[in-house]
Amino acid sequence: MPVQGKGGRRSPRAAVPPPFWVMVRKEFGDHIRSWRFVILLAIVVLACAGSLYASVSALKDGQSASAASGEGSSSFLFLKMFTETDGSLPGFLTFLSFLAPLIGIALGFDSVNTERNKGTLSRLLSQPLYRDDFLNAKFVSGLLLIAVVVFSLGFLVMGMGLFTIGYPPTPEEFWRVVVMLLITVVYVGLWLNLSLLFSVRFRQAATSALCGIALWIFFPCLLRHDRQPRRQRDVACRHGRRRHRHPPSGLDDDALAAVAGLFVPGSGLHADAA
Repeated sequence: MPVQGKGGRRSPRAAVPPPFWVMVRKEFGDHIRSWRFVILLAIVVLACAGSLYASVSALKDGQSASAASGEGSSSFLFLKMFTETDGSLPGFLTFLSFLAPLIGIALGFDSVNTERNKGTLSRLLSQPLYRDDFLNAKFVSGLLLIAVVVFSLGFLVMGMGLFTIGYPPTPEEFWRVVVMLLITVVYVGLWLNLSLLFSVRFRQAATSALCGIALWIFFPCLLRHDRQPRRQRDVACRHGRRRHRHPPSGLDDDALAAVAGLFVPGSGLHADAA
């Protein structure tokens, strides 16, 4: 709304943003300028670049083998860049699901307890500011940065794949990649929220960081340990069904009847003895 200035001139009043978005911008800038974030981002980018090289090598070998055999299947070829590997390194999704939670933990493990130890928390909360806005600003700024990093890595992989294999993605493949990146942002946001909880609960930043890293190491090992016996049970059930449906071909009907007569009275050997 214009206000009256000197000399009768009207000057537009600058719109004052809400305190919530002021804190979001301040925290976002602090995260980008921190060396901790730069180092973690470099580690994730190098790991994803190595996985991209392994997946492109595997796809090229698969294309050459299919061309030699004359099959030439290209179903969802662009999506295979995110999952395929030649065995030297894990795939892009494996690296991203394992290393991306580190970014969420690093962005939130000292968000609250550091300000409490420096004495700036009481000074900040003495302003006309809701405590919910303070915590939500910490979370939203970190989540925005995580979304920027994850989508940048995903689109970088898509661009490098388009440049190397020369196969453009279909609209279905593109939207599948976008949905996958959104799910990854939500997944890393859960780790960010968990690290913020530890930062509120513990006074020392080292304690909250250790709790977050311990959970980061514990949960993948637990899921992998629970998945292996389930696969073994499925394989055993499958083999059991196959044996039940297809009896050994070396036994004829007379031999099967003789074996059944050992256990069922009135048939087989029991009938002959009678």
